[in-house]
Amino acid sequence: MLPPRHCGGPAWPGLPERFVQDFAFRLPAFPDELLSSWLARLAHAHGASAYVFCALHWPGMAIWNRDIDRCAPLDWQQDLAGRLRTDTATIEGATLQPWMSWLAPDRPTARECGNAPTGDLPLVLAAGIFHRSRTRHGLQYCPDCLRTGPPHYRRAWRLGFVVCCALHDRLLDDACPHCGAPVVPHRAPIGGMGFCHACKGDLGDAGEARRPPGMNRAAALQMSLLARLEGAASAAAGSASGMAAGMETASMDTASIGTGSMGPENSAWMQAPEAFTILRSLVAVTTAADFFRRLQDMLGCQNERPGGDALVFEHARTGVRLAWMEMLARWTTDWPVCFVACARDAGITRRSFARHRLPAGLAGLVRQLPDGIQRIRQPWQTILDDALMRRLRRTDKAAWRCLHAQRMLAGMAVMPSDDEAFT
Repeated sequence: MLPPRHCGGPAWPGLPERFVQDFAFRLPAFPDELLSSWLARLAHAHGASAYVFCALHWPGMAIWNRDIDRCAPLDWQQDLAGRLRTDTATIEGATLQPWMSWLAPDRPTARECGNAPTGDLPLVLAAGIFHRSRTRHGLQYCPDCLRTGPPHYRRAWRLGFVVCCALHDRLLDDACPHCGAPVVPHRAPIGGMGFCHACKGDLGDAGEARRPPGMNRAAALQMSLLARLEGAASAAAGSASGMAAGMETASMDTASIGTGSMGPENSAWMQAPEAFTILRSLVAVTTAADFFRRLQDMLGCQNERPGGDALVFEHARTGVRLAWMEMLARWTTDWPVCFVACARDAGITRRSFARHRLPAGLAGLVRQLPDGIQRIRQPWQTILDDALMRRLRRTDKAAWRCLHAQRMLAGMAVMPSDDEAFT
């Protein structure tokens, strides 16, 4: 429910009620524009910052301390649609919600559960919202796009598998080139959507376009995935058959767009209804540094993986995800032969996928991999956590530490050695 004061009144006693209830200018959204970008442009057209504009029209309602591009409140979307003289579908179409049925099919949508989903969403960059600040680089941009046209931010720039601009053939940026701050359009100066909110530097002034090696393969996979996603969402919106019709339409779009190394040999796994779940499963199993580097070496990838034991795809910067996408593009070539062969050579086993929920199309291939080694673990829970240990931990810390150490030493003495464990 909207706050009782959302129509103004007491919050702005000097303004006429009709001014607070309506917009003086109703700017249409650009194609594929994010809702946050659209709302910030509306505010600037009225000569106000995004914070002042929203406080004027929806006083007492928290808007900018949450990710409205992922899931804006439904009643607020209806109110915004009324002020813009448009329908709610147009407002929702500026968010990431139309894609959620395919990117995260196992998670309930806001319309189903009645509130915004929490936590990371598969394949959607995390903004890291902390009050009004952004702790992660969750929005990418193309400097040439911002410089050559009216500055606005696209929905596709929030997707993790999107790493380059097909129009200008360059790698996307995810931070200010002057100060390195995340891109936060609603905090940009009035009339300066293409400027950094922190240092006020021009985001379009990013220097020469970056075209790292291996970008063509990543770009081809990105284009195929975007065609799949857009075709599926468009068909679902206009057809009662929903997901099945959308996936069939997207398959045809993907086949027509794939070129070079990402041609028909890669379309097999994308034709499955759970294509994006398969993609996220492959991403999840390669978060381990050893698997990632082995696959890169075997596949001849040109972009090196940065240091670190494990990475989260939705938290990674653009350069890291470029290396990820290049590796995935090579790994999924000639599906499923290349996938199974490279997984065996890299030491990836069925146990590597044990923690992940696999779609049917991938589970059958994983069953062709070796079982893997199961570690023999001592049941420490029964040794270190009983009534006596819990009582000592509350009453006598010194005695608890002593008994804890004695039991651990005794337990280690009876554990089998590595040679004995597998004889």
